[in-house]
Amino acid sequence: MKNILETLRAQYSKDGLYILSKEQPTLCPHVNGLINACLCALGLEEEARSNMMHYLASSAYDSQTRLFHKEVTPNGEIKSADFNTCKNALAALAMCSTGLHNDGARILDSLKESPVYDPVSGLYHREYNPITSEVNQKIIIQSNLWMAIAQNRAGRNNEAKQLMGALEEKRSGGLFISEECLNPTRDPGIFSDDQALASIAYLGFGDTAKAENIMHRIISSPLYRTDGLFSRKMTGRDVDETISTYKNGLAAIALTKLRHFAHASRIINGLEGLYDKQVGLYRQTNHDTIFSPDNNLLALVARSSIASRNAFQ
Repeated sequence: MKNILETLRAQYSKDGLYILSKEQPTLCPHVNGLINACLCALGLEEEARSNMMHYLASSAYDSQTRLFHKEVTPNGEIKSADFNTCKNALAALAMCSTGLHNDGARILDSLKESPVYDPVSGLYHREYNPITSEVNQKIIIQSNLWMAIAQNRAGRNNEAKQLMGALEEKRSGGLFISEECLNPTRDPGIFSDDQALASIAYLGFGDTAKAENIMHRIISSPLYRTDGLFSRKMTGRDVDETISTYKNGLAAIALTKLRHFAHASRIINGLEGLYDKQVGLYRQTNHDTIFSPDNNLLALVARSSIASRNAFQ
């Protein structure tokens, strides 16, 4: 664990701010939010709090809207001004995890007051541009799931429960089905990480039965491989067999929280196939050589959670 953390701090971070990857050296709320939530889960709350305070003081944070821009270069140039639901939900999760509860609550309030929130459906659209006021109308399941998890972490369990209730309209065969984030030409499908996140969200307000049910369903689905790992996505009978550190890390955490340690251990053992011993980091997927700092921290949390028989919220 120490070697991975040292590598990430040395190669991917400056003044506590983490870049997306060496191929895309921009600052993103998803990366910085997830990394610092993970650092808290690893017992490094003070480091995570300091990082998030630096992030709040950076040009990535818009003090007027109280939201983080989608992408900012390390020198402070705003590359994408959009306010993204998923990315800001993760920033709010990190704020609440590090004790910056008021800042986290402001982000959650701002998202609900912004154009991304649809009061009719009770769900959040993908993002909006504050310059053009254009709203990306996609309902991405993962964005709403991270929102529910952040609401739980902020002590807003009733809001999280209502959001999960609204999301349940987006299921097929008891599993959540979502549009693709980035590729509009691809059909909607069932993503393995969405099911893991849903389980974690249900556990956040105490619904163990639903959390168990969804993990049982995904383990019984074609997404679950014979080697104990989960494939990326299922559309009908077609399975995208890409193996992702991020998706499997989340699945391992969800299974650990449910005390299914054997399944979780199989995932961690299987992920060793994505670990590059020369670099000392996990690759993003089995189809690329990209190393993402947030994926690596997530893998560390999954590993340490199994070792300690505990898992983060």
